Amino acid sequence: LGATEHAGGMIVYETHYPNGALHTSLRDPFATISSFPSFAAHAPDSKFDQLQYLTFQKLWDNGTRGTGMDGVLGGLEGSVPFVQWSGAESTPSLVSVLSPLDSFAVNYVAPATAHDPNSTVALSCGLTGMMENVPDTFSHRHVQYWGNHGVTTSVRQWGSVLLAAGGKRPVASDVTRDYLGYWTDNGAYYYYKTLDDDPLASYQDTIIAIAAYHQRQHIPVQYYQLDSWWYWQANSGDGNCTLFHCGGGVTDWSPRPDIFPDGMRYVHDKIQKPLALHNRYWAKDNVYQDEFTFYTGLRESLPQDERFFPALMRNASEWGVATYEQDWLVRQYSSMALTQNNVYTTVQWLSDMAAAAEAAALTIQYCMPLPQIQLLSSQLSAVTQIRVSDDYLHGTNQWNIGKTSLFAWALDLAPFKDNFWSTSVQPDNGYGATEYNPRLEALVSALSNGPVAFGDRIGYSNLTLLRGTCMMDGRLLRLSKPATPIERYFGNSPPAGEVWSSFSDVAGGSRFGVVLAISVTEEYALHPADLSLPADGAYVAWDYDDTNYVAIAAFSSEAPLLITATPAGVVNEKQYWQYVRISPVYGERWAVLGEPSKIIPVSATRFEYIAYAPDLYELLIGLNGVPTEAVTVAIADLQESSVSEHSCTISSFGKASLTCQQRMGVLSCTCK
Repeated sequence: LGATEHAGGMIVYETHYPNGALHTSLRDPFATISSFPSFAAHAPDSKFDQLQYLTFQKLWDNGTRGTGMDGVLGGLEGSVPFVQWSGAESTPSLVSVLSPLDSFAVNYVAPATAHDPNSTVALSCGLTGMMENVPDTFSHRHVQYWGNHGVTTSVRQWGSVLLAAGGKRPVASDVTRDYLGYWTDNGAYYYYKTLDDDPLASYQDTIIAIAAYHQRQHIPVQYYQLDSWWYWQANSGDGNCTLFHCGGGVTDWSPRPDIFPDGMRYVHDKIQKPLALHNRYWAKDNVYQDEFTFYTGLRESLPQDERFFPALMRNASEWGVATYEQDWLVRQYSSMALTQNNVYTTVQWLSDMAAAAEAAALTIQYCMPLPQIQLLSSQLSAVTQIRVSDDYLHGTNQWNIGKTSLFAWALDLAPFKDNFWSTSVQPDNGYGATEYNPRLEALVSALSNGPVAFGDRIGYSNLTLLRGTCMMDGRLLRLSKPATPIERYFGNSPPAGEVWSSFSDVAGGSRFGVVLAISVTEEYALHPADLSLPADGAYVAWDYDDTNYVAIAAFSSEAPLLITATPAGVVNEKQYWQYVRISPVYGERWAVLGEPSKIIPVSATRFEYIAYAPDLYELLIGLNGVPTEAVTVAIADLQESSVSEHSCTISSFGKASLTCQQRMGVLSCTCK
């Protein structure tokens, strides 16, 4: 497969149809017309029905856990990848990860169905039960990856197998993934809403006013997302399509003159920032059908013309678009027969879209995909990011993206939590809502390693919180991986709540950790190994809310970090959480705490290297940033129980270095 070296192994299962097959449909999207491989739950000596599993199914699933096949939906609803392990250990050792390896949109994993009630088969792999005919010489594959370093590592390594097989290439630069953004989608203040203080204001006026406010307040927004309110849609049920009431499929993906009187390019040129543009499913009747071939369903249609997406993406590029957001993927895929009864339709549709975007230098964000469509992205280099949550303000746990971030990260997709409000009160919002946990929303967004975007009303942004996610120019401060559940979550002694961890690897051999605990109802002890830190290392831990450094604590295998018990869920409108940052100790005395005002205080985005020279009692710190940007670095002296802050200004080359030497027991730092 051309994959990189793995500690485990894999089995590839291939089914070949040399002469094809006719009239194969079972008319059941949860069955398969063939079964290879299949797994028996009750065979002699089988423990299949005792194994723990993690899988992803339906829409907005934040990771389904269970035993055996209890709760597994499969088929059209996904249930891929299907991850299994023994639950008898504190952390899993041997892990199996099963999924299609190609033909993702029609190549299913499915539990036993009523079509064969006497079968002992618990799980089958094969083409969907909706498949009408199979072409001559058609083949499809599944892969079962075996990992021996836990669930997190095994899922990541499984993903690298799919990426190698699919030939996906990484995209080095993606402004909507890598920089702070502003969104106008569902949950944002200006979703189907224009300026409050001007009843005659158009959306053109509104977007320009929003950007001007950000510029005045030095909020470093680097792109603007425009949601479904700007283009033409099929009439809603009452036949009256207005700015505030319109909800059908797309009839014409071009700016409405009442929305942007001077056009999309005019708005881009006024705000001087690239755009991310939303699109949904195509309406049964649209303006493109006279020129391009479409397959038409009951209410939707699907482009079947290789000329269509190049024309669409060229227009978008001319408008100043950086990212094309394809929303409503679940409806476009699951509501149309041709996407499920033909082996080529869905892959051709999404491949044409991705190839055209890449040719126009655009990236793609997927929104509302079923898991099998997420797998298909392993073949599409232009698809760089994916929504991993329900719409903002929907439900009380929209922030819960730890397991879905693992799935996205495995396939080299940046997970997006959706927009958030940075302050609790957004007056006159259209939802009648109050955001009681804006800091948690910002934390989860920053720790996702995906897009970070807010949707505040003009004049109601928390500047400190937003700037805490990024550099002065809006470049997001990154971890080395998204925050995902600790490995003990999958073992026999999991925390009673959500505990996620991640780390930053900085050149010079240092690893800095972070841990976020949410609604943990029982005290839980964490050790360095739980956070992917060297078990024999010495560290310090300090809480996000400890802005005066009064409770910096030693952290090691002998001195665990205690997560305190809190109420579950939302209590008195408050979600209880604890966020702790962890730094290694140098020379048994010094710890670089990093940038105290940032959510991720030590990021390889900012810190080019950190090195300690014990013979010279010297700390060497390399910094990246924006010319003239002042960077504050906090360093703890454990012997004196003190913390000193040192400011360093980034040079015109975007670099600076901080050299700290211990003299007479005092740390003195010089910036160059």
